[in-house]
Amino acid sequence: MLIKKEDDTEQFGFFWPGKKEAKHIAAAPSAGTLVPVHGDGVDEETSRNIYIEGDNLEVLKLLNETYTGKIKMIYIDPPYNTGNDYVYSDKFGKFHFMWCSMMYPRLYLARKLLNENGVIFISIDDNELAHLRKICDEIFGEENFVAIVPRIAKRTSDKGTHFKPTKDYLVCFAKNLPMLSPFGIAKIRDEKKYDMIDKDGRRYKKSGASLYQPSLDSRPNQRYYIQAPDGSLIIPPGNVFPDKKEDTAKVKPLSNADKVWRWSADTYLKQKHLLIFTKGSSQNPLLDENGKQSKWNIYPKVFFDDDAAAKLHPEDVIYDFPNSQAAKELKSLGIPFDFAKPSGLIKYLISLIDDKEMTVLDFFCGSATTAHAVMKQNVQDSGNRRFIMVQIPEICKEGSEAAQSGYKNICEIGKERIRRAGKKIREEIGSLAKGIDTGFKVFRFVPSQ
Repeated sequence: MLIKKEDDTEQFGFFWPGKKEAKHIAAAPSAGTLVPVHGDGVDEETSRNIYIEGDNLEVLKLLNETYTGKIKMIYIDPPYNTGNDYVYSDKFGKFHFMWCSMMYPRLYLARKLLNENGVIFISIDDNELAHLRKICDEIFGEENFVAIVPRIAKRTSDKGTHFKPTKDYLVCFAKNLPMLSPFGIAKIRDEKKYDMIDKDGRRYKKSGASLYQPSLDSRPNQRYYIQAPDGSLIIPPGNVFPDKKEDTAKVKPLSNADKVWRWSADTYLKQKHLLIFTKGSSQNPLLDENGKQSKWNIYPKVFFDDDAAAKLHPEDVIYDFPNSQAAKELKSLGIPFDFAKPSGLIKYLISLIDDKEMTVLDFFCGSATTAHAVMKQNVQDSGNRRFIMVQIPEICKEGSEAAQSGYKNICEIGKERIRRAGKKIREEIGSLAKGIDTGFKVFRFVPSQ
C-alpha cells in the first residue's frame, strides 16, 4: 500500500499499527536462557535432536547465538488468524494487526537461522495468505520467492458460505534463491515396462514422447532427414525439404509450419543408437523424402538404470496428504491432538531437498509432527537429518481429550508423540534402527530474574 510520510513524500510498503514495535522486538536480546531438562528425552547422551519448551520468539533469539546460518529447512504451521485470542503475547491490537506483529519478528529471526541454500515452508489459510506473502517479501526479499502451493486439506466439510473450504497453502521462500537446489521427486517406475534388452544388457523401454513434438518452435539445426531401417528417410511435417536425400541432410525452416525434431542434428549423430523405430499409425504426421506419409515413427530409449536416478519437479498443488491422515496417525499412536498436519506432508517436503544431513527446524511444533516426519524420512533413505522442535507450553483446555488423558500442556503431548513414534520405528525396523536417531534432548526456556 502507499502511505504519505510527514514530508508528503510517498513510500511503497506493507504497514500496520505496531510494525515499528515488532521490528524493535525482533532486534532486542533474549530475556532468558535455555536449561536442560534431564530425563524427559530419549537417548539423551547420544541424540542430536532437540526439543525446546518456551516462547518461540525468545527461543529463536537464543538459537541465533549458536545456529545462525546453520538451518537448511524450516517448516512452521503458525496459528491461523480466526479472531481468537493468541497464546503468544502481543499488545498491538486485534486480528490482522496482531497476527502480523506476532509473525514479523519470528520470521525475521528465522531467516537469520537459515543457511544460504536454505528454505522455509509455511502452512497458512486464506485469512492471512496475502499478509504473510507481504511480510515474507519484505523479510526474505521478493526475489527469493519460490512458490505458493495449495494443498487439498479436506473434502468432507460444507461449512463455507459460498464455496466449501477444501484447501490451505504452503508459502515457500528461499534464503538465497540462486543457491537453492532444484526440488526433485523420484519417478514412479514399473520395472515390467522396461521389457527390452540393449546389446550391452541394459533394460529399456520406449519413451512416452516421440522424437517429434508438434509444439516445438522451429529451429535451424533441427529439421533434417533421419534414415529408417528400410532405407527410407523421415522428416517432420512441413513445406521445405533438404536438397540432399540422405541421413542428417538439413534444411532451414522458413516458418513454424516447417516442424522440427526434438534433437539437433549434432545430438542425433551422437545418440542415433538410442532411437527406436516403430510402425507409424494411419494418423502419422511424419513424412518421407517424397513428401508422403512415412511408414515410421521414432522414439528415444529410456533405460531403467537412468530412470532410477532421474528426478521430476513436484507439482505446485499437493493432493496426497489430507488432514484425515493426521487424525488416523495420531489415533494409532494414542496421542490426543486436534488440527495437526499429517507427517506424510512434511516428510514429502523434506524429501524434496537433496540433503540427508540437514537440520530441520519447526518453531510452532504443536504435536511434533515435523520430528516424526524427520525420523520417517531418515528411515526411508538412511538419512542422518536432525530436528529442532520449539513449542510454548500452552495449557490444555479443561475438559479436552488431552486434559482428560492427563496432559497438562501441548509440550507434554509433543514429547510423548516423539517417544511413541520413535519406539514404533525401532520396533518396525529392528536392528536397522541402530543407524537412525529416534531420540531427543529437552531444554526449557527460563526467563532472566
